[in-house]
Parts: sequence; C-alpha cells; structure tokens
Amino acid sequence: MLRVMTNKNKRKGSQYTWQFFLITCLLLVQMTYTEKAAALGPDVVVTNLNEGLTAEELVAKIIGENSLDVRNVTFTGSELAVGTFNEGLETFGVDSGIVLSTGQAKDIIGPNRLNEPKSTELGKPGDADLSALVNGSTTYDATILEFDFLPQSDTISIQYVLTSEEYPDSLSFSDVFGFFVNGQNIAWLPGKEIPVTITNINHVSNSEYYLDNPEDNPIYNTSMNGMTVVLTAESSVNVGQWNHIKLAIADYKDSILDSNILIKSGSMTDERPVLEALTLNSSASKLRIGETEQLVVTGKYSNGMTKDVTSEAIYQSSNEEIVTVSETGILTGVASGTAVISATYRGQTVEVSVQVRSNQGQGKVNPWRPLGKISLNRDFYKIREGEATRITVGAYYLDNHTENVTSKATYTSSKEAIVTVNEEGEITAHQEGIAVITVRYNGKIAEAEIEVLPASVPEGGSGILLPVK
Repeated sequence: MLRVMTNKNKRKGSQYTWQFFLITCLLLVQMTYTEKAAALGPDVVVTNLNEGLTAEELVAKIIGENSLDVRNVTFTGSELAVGTFNEGLETFGVDSGIVLSTGQAKDIIGPNRLNEPKSTELGKPGDADLSALVNGSTTYDATILEFDFLPQSDTISIQYVLTSEEYPDSLSFSDVFGFFVNGQNIAWLPGKEIPVTITNINHVSNSEYYLDNPEDNPIYNTSMNGMTVVLTAESSVNVGQWNHIKLAIADYKDSILDSNILIKSGSMTDERPVLEALTLNSSASKLRIGETEQLVVTGKYSNGMTKDVTSEAIYQSSNEEIVTVSETGILTGVASGTAVISATYRGQTVEVSVQVRSNQGQGKVNPWRPLGKISLNRDFYKIREGEATRITVGAYYLDNHTENVTSKATYTSSKEAIVTVNEEGEITAHQEGIAVITVRYNGKIAEAEIEVLPASVPEGGSGILLPVK
C-alpha cells in the first residue's frame, strides 16, 4: 500500500523532529554541567533547619569540641535560609560548617550555570543592626543566629567565608552581614578596620582575599559567582562572664541576588591564637640613595590566621648612616652600604638585610627628585598556564623626567598558586584563575590583573594574544 504524506503529517513530523532536537540539546547541556561539576570537586551537601535540625545543633556545629558553654540560642528568619553543609573543602576551603543565606541555603550547591542567578525573595524583614552598618538603609530577608557564651579567656575567634551572586558586578553596594559580639561588629579585613563586604573584597579591591567563579567557566563547584578566602574574625571578650554573639546576614536595597556566610565547624573558640612567625616583605632588600620603601610585617598564627601588624611593630636599623627606618616602618636609603633592619612584635623579631646602592651612572636622575607616579605597560594580561611574560614599569617625575624602573621596582602576587612574579617583573602562570600583581617603587604603587587560561585551546577555539615579552 502506498502511503501519501499530507502537508498536515509533514508539519506534525517536523514538529516532532524539533522537539527531539531541543530535548537532545537540553540533555547534552545537563551532561556538560554534570561533568563540569564532577571535575570541580564533590557536591556540597546541605541540610536545612526544616529537615530536622535545631538552632542548638547549628551552634554546636561551629563550637565543636571547644570548651565554650552557651545558652539562650535563638534563630530568626526562614528555615530555608540556614543549615549545615559538608564536603566543602575543595569548594570553599572549609570542609564543613553552617550556612546563613539571604536566599535558600541549598543554593550554594554547584555548579555555576550561565544566566541562572540564584535569587530568592523570602519575604522576611531586615535587621536593625545590619541596617546600621549601611547608614540606616532598609535591609530585607535577614537570617540571624544568636546566643550567649561563657569564655575562659579574653579572646574569641571564628573562621568563615563570604559567597555571593552579586560578584563581580555589584561593587557600588552589596548585601550586608555582621558578627556582633556584645553589640560590636568584628568582621573586619585582616589587620584593618574595614568591614568585610562584597564592595571591599573583590577582583579590584583587596583581591588577595577574593576567589572568582565566573558563570561561563566556573572554577569551584558552587553556584555562587565569587567568594572570599577563609577569613578569621577575632574579638576581645569578658572573661568568665556571659557574652552575646549575633551572626547575621541580609539583603540590602533589594531582595535579589543571594549572598551567604559559611562558618567553619569547630572554629568558634576562646583559645587565644599563638603567634607562630613574623614575615617581612622581601621587596625592601634593595634601595637606592634617597629612595623610600614601606616595610610590611605579617604575623602568622596557630589558627591559620594572618594579620598585618606593620603599624604595631617596633623597628630598628643596625646602621642609620646607611638606612633609616621610621616608627611606621618606612625605609630611606641614606648612603651606599648594607644595614640590617629588624621588626619586633609580641616578643618575636624578624630581620631583613637592606642593600643601598649609589645613583652613580643613573644619568640625570636626582635621588631627591619628586616622583609623581609609576605606570605599567599594561594593567590587564591574559596568559595561558605554563607561559610567562614581563611587566614593564615606568616612573614619571614631577619635573617631566621619565625612567624605566622595571629592575628597581618590587613585585608581589595576590595568589602565588595562580601566578608568581620574580624580582625582574617576569610573570609565570601556574593554574587557571585571576590574580593581581602589585608593583611598588619609591613609595608609589601600581597594579595589574592577570587572567590565567587553560594551557590547551578548546577544539574550535582560537589562540590568545599575549602581551609582548
């Protein structure tokens, strides 16, 4: 029997073909995301408060085996916005703990998907203490865990990570959080009285504390666009008395784009961290006569915390006729030779040998010529894993004199696991990610952002233009 295909049947067949094609594409996209997530690390497991947990169990999670007595535990907010998490080490840098969110706690689970922002409006009120941190502005969807605790020492500390969908674009305002101990917020940048916020830690500001997770090429197995490294909040407390802590986060200005605070298991402790070592920036080891350089002293503690103690250290020069050092740690080259500079903080001392060179052979360079600024040949680089390139540094003086100071400048990388830089300004890429190179010369600072891409070019892709070496 001959079967005739009518126009109607043709249209129907065409419809089924398109449906099959769309379903196949969706399945392939889902497989791609699944494979990508598996490559990024294990899935984070989140359990909400409405799944059998209690607020007391949340507090017990962050105290762990530490000998802190607690009482009057209360939770305020949506039960969907709080919970415990596990398997977070490869993603967040902490293996387990609790999460407080402005949206749904389970939305920290990865991977990060293109054009699928996590944004849940919970319909909950804000918080007065958090509003006070943003000049009295309205906050929304507050999630709050608070309790009393009885410390046996005069200090407590907590380790945590801030994650958000507001990265990397919301740099003018952002969601707000705070750890309030006896009414005072203690969530500050390390060694600075600057609150930890998305606007204060990102790819532009304080980038050494920031981890990018772009939605078009996620690096970590979380749906969030970015996060901080593991940070430590520390506070003085009243020994042997009941103190109060309030852990809180809320949306600011609107209820969209969620943010989260992840607090590490067992990290809330009243054991005073022990200062284990001091380090000095090696960039201060070479000066020319008349040049200045800021010493940077960093303390490393037993709980993994690092703190900038430059302003608290005491300095001394072994020979002030060669190098002087101010009370704030600024070195000045006086005459050719070598002197040892020491920095002392809380009973520990670290030293650096400083070599001062003459300006002989430097042409018209006047050692006391006022420097206006330094500038880099580029402020953004793209480079592949295993490749290297070089920064060029120019000095611009107020008398219109210019000078190439690449070999005289000092360099630091915000993330040495991603990019390292040597004394001559040569950058070497080690793994995919973003880092910032900070360049210092004679008291002036410039920065370059380095984006490291995978070593291999994806099939069908194109190569990448590297800056001139």
